[in-house]
Amino acid sequence: MINCLETELLIDYGKYKGELFLMPEKGTKRQLQAQRTRHHIYDCALKLYYQKGFEHVTVNEIVEAAGVSVGTFYHHFKSKLEVIAIYHETLDTKYAAYYAEMQADPQMAALPALKRMEEFMLFANTTSVEGGIPYIRVVYPYMLKDLDFGHSMVSTRRQYFRILRELGEEALRRGELRAGVTVDDLLRDSTIISRGCIVDWCINQGKTDIR
Repeated sequence: MINCLETELLIDYGKYKGELFLMPEKGTKRQLQAQRTRHHIYDCALKLYYQKGFEHVTVNEIVEAAGVSVGTFYHHFKSKLEVIAIYHETLDTKYAAYYAEMQADPQMAALPALKRMEEFMLFANTTSVEGGIPYIRVVYPYMLKDLDFGHSMVSTRRQYFRILRELGEEALRRGELRAGVTVDDLLRDSTIISRGCIVDWCINQGKTDIR
C-alpha cells in the first residue's frame, strides 16, 4: 500500500504541491474542510503520478492513499485527468513569480523587451516539461478532449498571455517590432513556436535542450 503521507518521492515534489494549489482564507467550517480534502486528494494523486506514471495509477489507488472514498474523489474531481489539468493551470503562478523576479532585476530590466520575452518563454517551456514526457503526453490530448480545459489554456486572461502581451506592447512602444507586425501577430507566432518546441522535445524523447 502506498500512503501519500509516508512515501518519499524520487523527484523534487515540493515545487508541485500545496503552494500552487491555492487555499481560501475565508469560508464556513464545512467549506474550508471541503477545500482541505480536495487539496489532500490532489497532493496524493500527484505524488502517485510521479511515482508510478499517470497511466499506471487508478482512482482506487488515489483514494486508498488519501484515505477517502471513491465517492469523495468524484465529488471533488471529474476524473484523474482533472488533477493533471489543475496542476497545469497552476503553472501560471510560477510564471508570474518568475516575471516579477525579472522585473526586479536591474540587469534583466535593462534588456530589450523582446529579449525579456524570449527569456520568459524559455522559462515557461522549461517549467512546462518538468513533469517529463508522460505528463505532456497526458495533458496535451486532454486539452483536446476537455473543451473547458482547452479553452482555459488558450484564454487571454491567463497570466502567461497577460505577461506576453505586456512585453509585446513594450516592444512595440520601443520600436523593436518590424513595420507591419502587431502585438497580436507576435503573440500568436511566439506561442506556436513555443508549443512546437515542446512537441519537438517530446518527439526526441527529451534528449534535446528545451532552451
